[in-house]
Amino acid sequence: MGQTPTALPVPLQITYQNAELIPEIDKLIRAEVAKLNRYYARIMSCRVRVEQDAGRHSGNRWNVRLDIT
Repeated sequence: MGQTPTALPVPLQITYQNAELIPEIDKLIRAEVAKLNRYYARIMSCRVRVEQDAGRHSGNRWNVRLDIT
């Protein structure tokens, strides 16, 4: 079904805004991007931005943006 996974030509970039790096989340992001690459090996680059919403809403609200080329 999928193609043989290879390393991305451009290294994965993960950026955190208004949040500290959480090792478990970082590991999960890397695993999910590897899974994407396994099913579609023509991905050239992937940038992930993780942002914690600093608004007045209760609880922790997160925004995650993926830019895939």
